[in-house]
Amino acid sequence: TEPVTDFPVYPGSLGDVIHLLMNAHDLTSDEVYLDRAHHFAGMALEMFFDKSSPLPKASSKHRHYEAITRADNLMMEILRLYLMSNEIEIQSGLVYTER
Repeated sequence: TEPVTDFPVYPGSLGDVIHLLMNAHDLTSDEVYLDRAHHFAGMALEMFFDKSSPLPKASSKHRHYEAITRADNLMMEILRLYLMSNEIEIQSGLVYTER
């Protein structure tokens, strides 16, 4: 389902969704999970980024950046989705700050 946008949606929440969808794809090889991860990544880019700042917004209802809303996790998942979708492997791996 789509997130309810009547209330603030936080970047970390969409990052968690993308993470889980990519894990489901890893386990099943079903492309539907990867397609849905791309859907939520596109939604996150529209929801949290605009031309006013290179940093993601704190939420769907705010215009400023806050680290506490876990935008770093969202960005890591978008990067991981890009690498997975383009079959790019990196030697050092990705290092999460809280997982």
